[in-house]
Amino acid sequence: MAYTITQTPASLGGALDPVFVVVFDDTNTAEERYRYVCQISVDGSVIGTFKQLPNNASCGAFSFNEIFMAYVEQEENPWRLGKYKTDNVIDTTELFSTNAKAIQTFDLNFGYEFSVISGDAPTLFLNQATDSIKVTNGTYRQFALSSESNQVSNYAITDRFGKLLSDVPLINGAYQQWVGDNQFGALAFLNGDDVGSNDTNYILVLYYDSTDALIGAGQIENSVANGGEPPAASLIDSQSLLYFGCFPANLEAQTIEATAKPSAYPTYTYYDIWFTPTGNTPPSSATYRFNRADCERFDPHYTLAWWNSVGGVDQLLFSGLNIVNQNIERTTYRTRGGNAYDADGTTNAYIDQSYQGGLKSLKPQISTILELNTIEQSPEILQPLISSLMTSERVYAYGTEFGNISATNPGYVRVVVKDNTLIEKVGRHDGYVKYSVKVEVSRYIP
Repeated sequence: MAYTITQTPASLGGALDPVFVVVFDDTNTAEERYRYVCQISVDGSVIGTFKQLPNNASCGAFSFNEIFMAYVEQEENPWRLGKYKTDNVIDTTELFSTNAKAIQTFDLNFGYEFSVISGDAPTLFLNQATDSIKVTNGTYRQFALSSESNQVSNYAITDRFGKLLSDVPLINGAYQQWVGDNQFGALAFLNGDDVGSNDTNYILVLYYDSTDALIGAGQIENSVANGGEPPAASLIDSQSLLYFGCFPANLEAQTIEATAKPSAYPTYTYYDIWFTPTGNTPPSSATYRFNRADCERFDPHYTLAWWNSVGGVDQLLFSGLNIVNQNIERTTYRTRGGNAYDADGTTNAYIDQSYQGGLKSLKPQISTILELNTIEQSPEILQPLISSLMTSERVYAYGTEFGNISATNPGYVRVVVKDNTLIEKVGRHDGYVKYSVKVEVSRYIP
């Protein structure tokens, strides 16, 4: 007897992509009540047993992405690394962070069942073939139906083309975005041999002035002490996808490397980050560029952060003419007074208290709606990020006044994107766009 896996996806893929496994039993498919069976486990615990009739080719074709999607998700709060850890504990010595569920390994145990004695309930036979698949909460082949098509290798940090898990667009040889001096943010990346990304030992931060001259650089090691994990073989899932706090406020808050702080280079115009395997060596990843916005004009600001399409996180600066609206919903009723609490007609005279009559309210609730505007930029930079934002499952907003609106401390709050408006202005020689995005804080305030 031969029970074989005839088609399997790549060892790493996206949960939002088609994930097919095809198996073939050349002996038992004609048995009574025959079904192909696959038992799926995560971290040693069985999460489900799934059955499939043989198809026209007598094979069992399993599609798993709908199952996998329920078990992977990015972090809720990786953006303020360098000042806070993901559990909101203050720590300026950790600029990296591991993940909890952004990448998961699923162990597949294949077998079959059939009625050994005619008319009896089927008997289960597992351990006929096994396989393991790692998936992240993203997609790497948006327009391909076959599980054999996989572009996740583009996100392996092994050469100067290796990408981080970001939807930031490639412009003039670098993945560029505009940031404010006080903006927090993070990017995610694959880490270690098990995900094909083995050159993530160091990150270089290089600062440039308006003439594109290098004016300074800092080097930060991907180490346990700095919150990360050195790339190696046989890393566990939580170590195979890491976050790095690489925005201006993150780099400024950290106490790991003074030469990586933006304040060390007051005249910088932009800074680049890229990975290297052994320190100051040629890059082993693509270049990610952070262009400095006019902070006097665009501060204070809001930041929207979200889970992006490739299993990481992205951020976008919104600043200038932002509007915060709070809508109040309440039940009201009127009274004409009532029975005085202590009147007895003798020693205590009847007094009509101010709180006893007039309009009353019951169970007020407040919804907070933010109308945010992007900085005017070229369509090539803004459009990919806006598209990623609009289609994200989870979006968060950051603003200092959330300490009074929705949180005990200034930080990120969950929001829902309501709608967006595009304002495009095209000149004779150039053009720029601005987006207006309306989001609502997802939790009512009682």
